[in-house]
Amino acid sequence: MAWQLFDSSQHARRRKGNAPKIGVLWHAGSAEEEAVFLSAFLRAFNELSYVQGQNIQFQHRFLAERLDLFRKYARGLVDDNVDDLVASTVLAAKEVERATNTIPLVFVIVADPVGAGLVDSLARPGRNATGLSLMAIDFER
Repeated sequence: MAWQLFDSSQHARRRKGNAPKIGVLWHAGSAEEEAVFLSAFLRAFNELSYVQGQNIQFQHRFLAERLDLFRKYARGLVDDNVDDLVASTVLAAKEVERATNTIPLVFVIVADPVGAGLVDSLARPGRNATGLSLMAIDFER
C-alpha cells in the first residue's frame, strides 16, 4: 500500500508517539459483509507490524452502497482529522476528493482512475490520490 504518502507534519506527529489514524470507506453495510476484504486489509497491515490500537488507528465506515452516506462519511472522516483515507469504490473516492485535497487518498476497485478524474495519469497521479486499478483500460494511458 502507498502509506509513504504521509507528509512531514504527519511524520512529526508519529515521532511524538501518536499512532496514525486511517479512515476507511467500505462499500458494504457492515464488518460482517466486508469480512473477506476487511480481514485481508488488517492482515496486510499486521504483516507490516501495524496493530490496531497499538501503533495505528482505523476508523471504518460502512456505506451499505447508500449514496447519501458516501458524502456524509467522507466529510466526517476529514472532520475527524484522519491522517490518510482509503476508499473502496470510485464513488467513495470521488466524495473524498470533494471533501479534501490535502489528506492522502488511496483508492481500490476503481476501474479507470484517470477517466474518473481521480488522478492526472497512472505514471504521475498528482494531487493527493493514488491507488490500485486492475482494468486493462489503464494500459492505454
